[in-house]
Amino acid sequence: MLASDPMTGRLLLLAHLAGTILFYGNLVAAWLGYLQSRHSSDPRVHRLVFRGIDSGDRWLTPVSVVVLVASGIASARVLGLPLIGTRWIALSIGAFALSGAVFALRLVGLQRALVVAATRGEAGEAWDLDAFRAARSRWARWALLGTGLGCVPLPLMVLRP
Repeated sequence: MLASDPMTGRLLLLAHLAGTILFYGNLVAAWLGYLQSRHSSDPRVHRLVFRGIDSGDRWLTPVSVVVLVASGIASARVLGLPLIGTRWIALSIGAFALSGAVFALRLVGLQRALVVAATRGEAGEAWDLDAFRAARSRWARWALLGTGLGCVPLPLMVLRP
């Protein structure tokens, strides 16, 4: 790739925007499902919502992260910008990495446990709604932190302070 080729830069920007749309779209869909499910005591609703969130995180999140990271690194190389030496890029990478750590270390296990609990409740096994709600609240707190960190790169990339 040559920095003098304007089409390369446009294609990288297009890939970066596509990854951004996929990443944030998955976040929005997860939050909408969560917010809707909070008003239900039906384990089927919770199973569907958290299975959907988990499926999005298994299939959409990895694709979006690979596209974002690969196109971001390639764009920086084409533009001659150092990843660590450019403050807005370094802060974006750091926030994105911390978001991924929250996701991997906290959210995955919690949301899979919520799917299991709701599946058991749906199957007629003991359904402790209060315990489920407490676990769901823990998930929401970690999801808020992960989402917040994941949102930091957007203004940094656009505004480039």
